[in-house]
Amino acid sequence: MRRAVWLCALAACANTTGGDLIELPFQAGGVARDAAQPFTFTTPTGWSVTLDSAVIALGPFYFNVDPPSTDEFRSGVVIVQATEQTIVDALDPALHAVPGGANGETGSAVAVEIGLLAPDATNAGDPNAGVLGPVFAYVSGTATSGSASVAASGSPAVNQSLV
Repeated sequence: MRRAVWLCALAACANTTGGDLIELPFQAGGVARDAAQPFTFTTPTGWSVTLDSAVIALGPFYFNVDPPSTDEFRSGVVIVQATEQTIVDALDPALHAVPGGANGETGSAVAVEIGLLAPDATNAGDPNAGVLGPVFAYVSGTATSGSASVAASGSPAVNQSLV
C-alpha cells in the first residue's frame, strides 16, 4: 500500500497541470550602447554625468507568473528561476552567461525579482568582486554643471527596513 501511495504521488507530480519543464541558458550584460563612447547622461536637474565604472552583483533571478505583492518579500509565483549570482559590468553591453543558467516551466512571466546582494563565494574569482567588496554595486564618474565639475564614486544605499 505504501508503494502504491508513493507511485500515485509521483504520478501527480508529472507536470500534467502546468507548463513543460525547461532548462535554458541565461545571460546578463550592461546597458545596450556604443562601448567605444563614454556613457553620459543628463540628470533631471541638468547635470551631465559621465560614468567611468558601474559594477553590480545581480541574482538570484525569479521570473513570476503572478506579480509579487509590493508589501511582501519574494511573494510572487515563480515560473522560471536563475539561482546563481553574477557580477555585471553595467557599462559593457556584451552578454555573459550566468552560471547554472535558468530552469522552470514554460509560460509567460509578468514580473521579475532580482537579488541585490554583496558578491557571494561563487564570485570569488571575478575581478569585479574586489571592486564591490561587501556591497552589491559601485559606480564612479564625473558630474558637470556649467563650470562646476564633481568627481564621485561610491555605492548606493538601500534602506533595509524597506526590503
